[in-house]
Amino acid sequence: MLQNFDNNAQPDQAASRLALVRLEMAKADIDGFIVPREDEFMGEYVPACGERLKWLTGFGGSAGVAI
Repeated sequence: MLQNFDNNAQPDQAASRLALVRLEMAKADIDGFIVPREDEFMGEYVPACGERLKWLTGFGGSAGVAI
């Protein structure tokens, strides 16, 4: 697999995606949710399908977390 440096972040969709997450959190009576930069294996190199933080916030940096 070759590394891809394309910037496919979509920060303009962050507000609507965050609203959907907040709605689901309210349904489940969850007060907080942590979205790390790492994938489910805590790997340093995250495949495109594991880019949870980028999907939710549009942040595509190398380190970050959303609470």
